[in-house]
Amino acid sequence: GYAEAFVVWAAARSGARAIDVPIVRFRWWYGAAGALVALYAGALGAWSPGAGASAAALVAAFACALTDARSGYVFDRALLVGAIGDDLGIDRLDGGRGGDVKLGALLGAGLGIGGGLSMFAASFIAGAVFGLIALATKRLDRKAAIPFAPFIALGGAIGYAFPLRWPPG
Repeated sequence: GYAEAFVVWAAARSGARAIDVPIVRFRWWYGAAGALVALYAGALGAWSPGAGASAAALVAAFACALTDARSGYVFDRALLVGAIGDDLGIDRLDGGRGGDVKLGALLGAGLGIGGGLSMFAASFIAGAVFGLIALATKRLDRKAAIPFAPFIALGGAIGYAFPLRWPPG
């Protein structure tokens, strides 16, 4: 988990440098949090091979949430490092402009259909609740941009723990 978080962060920093967007150095607690995310995925997945793909996707989501919150960007290079554990081809993530959409695709592939549906619902609910509270307390105005990757990462953690059964029944 720590090593994976470091590699994903290094890829994100490389992407940030390429477009002259400053993000902070890798800090020890990023790696510790990445290791905890990987342990979370492993424990919930009963340490199965599928848990490894989910852990890779969740650690990448954690790193992307940090970069999005700090800079407003989700970097393709970090997503591609996370995609390696999910057996996603580079061509599936390359070419689009929306980093949040790519992050959702990465997590959806790592979590499966049930986890992906739960992630989708949980991320939009969390984002809406945050937005409503921020508007009500006047911490943000109606035109403010809100980084969405942190909500996608939170939704991914919830989706992994509580996947929807699909098809229902």
